[in-house]
Amino acid sequence: MNNLIQHFTKIIVLCLLVNQAVAQISSGGIPISIKPSNRKFFAKENLKPHLISTFNLKKVQEEDRKSPWANRFAAPLNVDYGLNNSGQWTDLENGDRVWRLQVQSKGALALSILYDDFYIPPGGQLFVYSPDKKQMLGAYTNKSNMPNNKFLTGLLKGDQAIVEYFEPASAKGQGRIHIFRVDHAYKREALRDNSYEFQVHAGVNNDTGFGTSFECHENINCNLDPEVQEKKRSSIRIMVIVEEGSGFCTGNLLNNTSVDGKPLVLTAFHCQDGFTPLFDFWKFDFNYESIDCNNPTEEPIPQSLLGSQLLAGRQESDFILLQLISPIPSRFDAFYLGWDRSTTEPDTSMYIHHPFGDIKKIGLINKKAEIFEFPIEWDNDVETPADHHFRVVYTTGYFQPGSSGAALINKAGRFVGQLHGGRSDCSSTTTGFFGRLAMAWEGGGTPATRLKDWLDPLGTETMTLDGTENTGSGEVNLGGHVKTLKGEPLPGVIVTLVGPKSAIDTTDSEGFYQFQELIAGEEYGLKLEKEGFAVNGVNILDMIVIQKHILAIDPLTELPEMLASDVDRSGSISTIDRIKIQKLIMGLDQTFSDVPSWQFLPTGFVSDMPEDPLNGNLPEVFTVENLEEDRIDFDFQAIKSGDVNNSADPKGHQK
Repeated sequence: MNNLIQHFTKIIVLCLLVNQAVAQISSGGIPISIKPSNRKFFAKENLKPHLISTFNLKKVQEEDRKSPWANRFAAPLNVDYGLNNSGQWTDLENGDRVWRLQVQSKGALALSILYDDFYIPPGGQLFVYSPDKKQMLGAYTNKSNMPNNKFLTGLLKGDQAIVEYFEPASAKGQGRIHIFRVDHAYKREALRDNSYEFQVHAGVNNDTGFGTSFECHENINCNLDPEVQEKKRSSIRIMVIVEEGSGFCTGNLLNNTSVDGKPLVLTAFHCQDGFTPLFDFWKFDFNYESIDCNNPTEEPIPQSLLGSQLLAGRQESDFILLQLISPIPSRFDAFYLGWDRSTTEPDTSMYIHHPFGDIKKIGLINKKAEIFEFPIEWDNDVETPADHHFRVVYTTGYFQPGSSGAALINKAGRFVGQLHGGRSDCSSTTTGFFGRLAMAWEGGGTPATRLKDWLDPLGTETMTLDGTENTGSGEVNLGGHVKTLKGEPLPGVIVTLVGPKSAIDTTDSEGFYQFQELIAGEEYGLKLEKEGFAVNGVNILDMIVIQKHILAIDPLTELPEMLASDVDRSGSISTIDRIKIQKLIMGLDQTFSDVPSWQFLPTGFVSDMPEDPLNGNLPEVFTVENLEEDRIDFDFQAIKSGDVNNSADPKGHQK
């Protein structure tokens, strides 16, 4: 045994610990303070950076020397920045306001930001950008909120970053932003000229992330075998966040005997061993892959979920089992991998992984895997017991840091173990060691150290379980755009969903709203509301149009204009409507007492206008029946009450 261990020296573990914080999906746009129309509000304000305490490079390098397997290039700095104790607020003339914070850590090659309390209210927006405005992340909106109220943004190259939060008057005081950590990148040889956030094509030598793995890896879609194409949907790239930094591993979505769609993800124990994991911040990327066999020139956009909780783990078998905080949407097209806990050694097998955090790759093993009957000494000073691992020799494919946790899948398409480490390069025989599911099943004899309680909650004692599709409980999405009659997007519309699931969303700067994970086949209703300046767009020209209609000189025939004119909601357009509009213009009234500031019609409804439209009982709640697939085109026309000639400003300012 000793000779064998000397032959292998210390086997390499494959966790890649680097600091690469990944921004969540954003909706684009430009920060309020940068827009030319708003510069007057910020011209006299001198935004001064908050200087974070001096970064101790010698201390960090000493930590690295003591932990040579931790290949980090950035270290965390603890801070306490929030809306109430730092930064500065700027009030806009319409009651909206903007909070900005500029942070600096001198000498940093890049910065990333972590939030331990994060909530953007309806209509709010958050941006993070460089002082020269050449790098910009966001906008993050109400749709970016996570169930655990955690968030992360970055990386921005350079030693300074500006965080800007826009809060509409309608949501004053509702936002919560607290930054507890800023990560300082310090290793130029690791960061190089580009970071994960800035890569735009494959082949750039950036150490981690898109396009950085060995060229000898085979993209997952080079293999069109139906078995491969099904099983690939269970493989997930994990962004590992620990107190000491962050990195990449590979995870696997596993089925359980309840077949209830519980989002269980298994990966390698050593991905967090020796560190202090922050599971709330772990990010799970689905479908991060090329569209075909070729390396893409532009980075694919994964579908991501943030946050997890630890269920079980054991160093001896090198596994941890996590449960995602959020359910997996059906649109992710995920697959729950089946498993085999028997002691059978797989004749042939495959593995799917994300080397260096790159897009999804595949490897094949045509030789029988063998149970390794000796202890293994790893290069992070961990020794695992005999019989706890499979030893395999790859036929095609290799692995690298970031591949850790990749599933070993037998010829029946079932999970039997996860990648711990081994010896790998593109020019020699690749040997891999996988922690065995059979040993992890009973583990250390407790639910926290074994898998049986989680993968077999029904206590069936079955040896094998097939995989299953993620149906998302028949979940679908419903959304669309709200625009004025001139086609301008209308932000700040409160959209209320009623039905089997109730929810509220607010249209963003593009007038877009969306409700996710609805139950297919059910009936839902949508109610739209937006208040604001009642006089917005209402002027003498509207009175003239209405007068011409009353005198039958130029009668109104289009439903939107007729709804805008009937401000007393009488079912007809009369002198009373003209008088109400006149009183509003003169400031005698501040609102229309009988109609809301804005009214809404589904796009296309006008073509089905009833014979008597004003008395046609137009609904306040619009019904969507038998929602069987995603509807992201349920659009609405917005009609400003009293504004017959469509001159209202969609941003809510008076004209």
